[in-house]
Amino acid sequence: MLWQVIPYFDDIGWFYSAARNALLLGKFPLLGITSSIVWLHQGPLWTYMVIPAFWLSNFHPLSPVVFIIFINLFLFPNFYYLISKLFNKRTALLSIFLFALIPWWRTHSITPYHTSPIPLFEVIFLLSLIKHRDFLAGLFLGLLYQLHLLTFIFWPLLLLRLNKKSIFGFILGILPFIISGPTQTLGIFIWIIKHLFEGFGGTGLASDAYRVVLFIPGLIFFGFFVKIVLDHVDSHNINQK
Repeated sequence: MLWQVIPYFDDIGWFYSAARNALLLGKFPLLGITSSIVWLHQGPLWTYMVIPAFWLSNFHPLSPVVFIIFINLFLFPNFYYLISKLFNKRTALLSIFLFALIPWWRTHSITPYHTSPIPLFEVIFLLSLIKHRDFLAGLFLGLLYQLHLLTFIFWPLLLLRLNKKSIFGFILGILPFIISGPTQTLGIFIWIIKHLFEGFGGTGLASDAYRVVLFIPGLIFFGFFVKIVLDHVDSHNINQK
């Protein structure tokens, strides 16, 4: 049975309930599930993504799984294109090979949870920066913040393409937070400042959600070293001739 290989935990049920209530009761949430910082929430984006899956399948519990598998199919060609643009095609092929071999990612990519779209959205955001798609860069950076608050670490990258289009896209991407108020929008920075003085002990920095946020940057870092090694091998072979 497919259910036997798909992770399920209570937080997934929270999103299922929120999406069901939106369809049956018209209660479209302005915020998502509570984050590890208990007075802050993730955004409602994943709930909104589950809603059409439920609507099209008449609330079949596997429909969000099929949906996340489908959108993650777009991750591999876009990640290959990103690495080839940053480095070269050989590095991109090796990075994709490593990507496909990681068991943790294979499990995460079929989990109907708010962190599962993060790698794809990160890749789209970075490609948008590279290709000067300023509105899309800002939009996907904002959508990433809805998926997980930790993605604020990517905000300085928007300075590379800071203009009216990118700012408008970013505001649109975090609009539910803006409507909710400044505490939800910027509360993560209040939390950071507070813990700079008190320490970060017991804050759960090694959680699975944190690992998925850093997954694509980690693979890009790996690709950088792969390129160095390949360039060194090429240089050595040329000198041997």
